[in-house]
Amino acid sequence: MRHIWADFQFLLVALTRTRRAAGLAAKVPEIAPAIEAAIKTFDATLPYLKTMRDVAEHIDDYAVDDGRHAAVERQALGAALFAKKRIEWLGFTLDTDEARQACEALFQAIKFNPPNKAN
Repeated sequence: MRHIWADFQFLLVALTRTRRAAGLAAKVPEIAPAIEAAIKTFDATLPYLKTMRDVAEHIDDYAVDDGRHAAVERQALGAALFAKKRIEWLGFTLDTDEARQACEALFQAIKFNPPNKAN
């Protein structure tokens, strides 16, 4: 069972880092509108990602009821449901297929494709 928790933690990190990379890419004026639209879609698909990541990253604070998200109680930290394509934790549901599709779409939006240059 522990490997499922580890996989879940890695998933949260991967999703968060892809989101951060997109935020950085959105600072490039030429591609900002497309990236911002992709980020908006990603965020709408994974609305609880930041909270889940924050709690996972600072679980020691939440374990002693000292986390920033007051609605997250320490009793909820260890109670999770891992279904085939769904993870429920902290009262939130993360559909793994939707998360993968959202992450792939966001990655495609930020993927570097250099223009063809004539010599």
